[in-house]
Formats: sequence, structure tokens, C-alpha cells
Amino acid sequence: MAEDRLKKLDEKISQLKAQKQAILNRAKGEDRKRDTRKKILIGGLVLKLIKTGEWTEAQLLELADRELSLDRDRLLFGLAPKDGGGVEKEGESEETLLAVKVDFSEKELRTRIKEAGGKWDKEQKVWFLPPLQVEELGLKDRVI
Repeated sequence: MAEDRLKKLDEKISQLKAQKQAILNRAKGEDRKRDTRKKILIGGLVLKLIKTGEWTEAQLLELADRELSLDRDRLLFGLAPKDGGGVEKEGESEETLLAVKVDFSEKELRTRIKEAGGKWDKEQKVWFLPPLQVEELGLKDRVI
């Protein structure tokens, strides 16, 4: 009797996990579509600015380089890019995780990192955390 209940619960858990994954995949797909549409609109605007002579291609490339550099710096210090592009707030994607070096002897810090949702990579021997958690824990100087 108990085995049957456990088996049913295991089946229910696997069904719920599958439903959760389907919802996450759908949300990612919607985000990708939104991002693609945004890129297409921006590309069209850039072409229009070049064709009308309002901006030269060189000016636009310089602006893009400067903005991308600023966004990289903002991400490094745990801040979202100015337009919020590509940075997920809740349940951040692995793309935005920062590698943080923590010594094995720092048990209390390792515990706090685990509680903040950090993931240990035993091959690289580093912790991976979202930029906001890195900032909250004061670990900016340990980012590698």
C-alpha cells in the first residue's frame, strides 16, 4: 500500500517537473521572439539612419562599441544593462552567472553563497552566482 502511494507520488512529481520545464521552455521561446523582434526593429532603424545620411556607418559602429562596453561593465558589477536587454531578473540564465573564487577554508562564506543560489563547479573550482547576488554578498573583488 505504501509502495503504491510512493509510486503515484513519484509519477506526480515527474509530471509536475515536465509541466514546469514546458512552461520554462515556452517563456524562453517568447523571450527569444521578443528579443529577435527588437533586433530587427533596431536594424531597420540603423539602416534608415544610414540611408538618410543622419548617421554614418562609422558613427553607428562607434556608438555600438561604446554601448556594448558599458553594458559589459554594468554586468560585471551586478547591474542590468540600461535597456534591460538579455538580463533575466528572476531565475537568471546561466549566461549571466559570474564565476567567484572562494577558498575552501571560508566555510561561512560558502554557506552564504549556497543559500544565495550559488552553484559549485568542481572542474573549474569556482562558484557561479547571478551578478546581483555577487553584489549583495560583496564579492565583486573575487569575480574571475
